[in-house]
Amino acid sequence: MARFRGGRHRGASDAPKRQSRERVFVESSVTPEYLTGLYESHITSEAAELSAPYFGKWIRLTGPLGGVVRRSSTEALVRFDRRPRGPRVPVRVEMVVRGKQACDRVAELKPGAEIAVVGMIKAATRSQVVIDQCEVEASTAPTDDGGTTRGLLRRGGLRSR
Repeated sequence: MARFRGGRHRGASDAPKRQSRERVFVESSVTPEYLTGLYESHITSEAAELSAPYFGKWIRLTGPLGGVVRRSSTEALVRFDRRPRGPRVPVRVEMVVRGKQACDRVAELKPGAEIAVVGMIKAATRSQVVIDQCEVEASTAPTDDGGTTRGLLRRGGLRSR
């Protein structure tokens, strides 16, 4: 799920000289499936041109956790569990989490947990979207008895709402 957060339109003359920390979110119609779909309906150069305006913008996604791969002590790759639904191959969404504390927290999550992630769109291809600077905002963690625990991801791990 992606949500739009509007902001003031800036022209070239009043653009800030230093990089803004303001997050500009894509419209709700922009999904990983939409971005990869551009490559199915256009030649590669056209699709790259059409997807480029979304790079550097933020997106909010939810889905079941597929797994976490630690690349280093300060970087982890998080993937959704995207099982095929219908004839189309599922889109691979790679989410990069940075920072030791953030990586430690996501490493505690179990596959299958429903997670909400916010991050910046970095790249898209025919079958994959890369989201950088990801933050896991919330998780519904599976419990040992088959139930779930809803919680917000904070410094100490999952906290009840």
